[in-house]
Amino acid sequence: MTNIYLRFLICIALNLMASISHGQEKFSKGYIVLTNKDTINCLINDTRRLDNKKAFSFKKEQNDEAEIRYPIEEISSLYLSKEDITYFNYNVNIDKKPVNTDRLEVGIK
Repeated sequence: MTNIYLRFLICIALNLMASISHGQEKFSKGYIVLTNKDTINCLINDTRRLDNKKAFSFKKEQNDEAEIRYPIEEISSLYLSKEDITYFNYNVNIDKKPVNTDRLEVGIK
């Protein structure tokens, strides 16, 4: 019976830690270039930025309450100075036709 309570308490503790860390927002200094060529110097909310986001939010100043959001279609690039990385937005066409991998050659020619 004690083993069940211990497992239950561990599960609750892990869920609390996951929800606390997931809810935190990180803002990084950088800039956003819009598709109309406007550049906005700001603090970008870069939480989970690589997860195919549909929009980015940012603040002009650290102590601003309200965040400004732009959909990804309106952003041509963004720069994060902390990591010195620039991300570019591109539309690409992907060929989804099946490939017969049995007919591919193996090795270097």
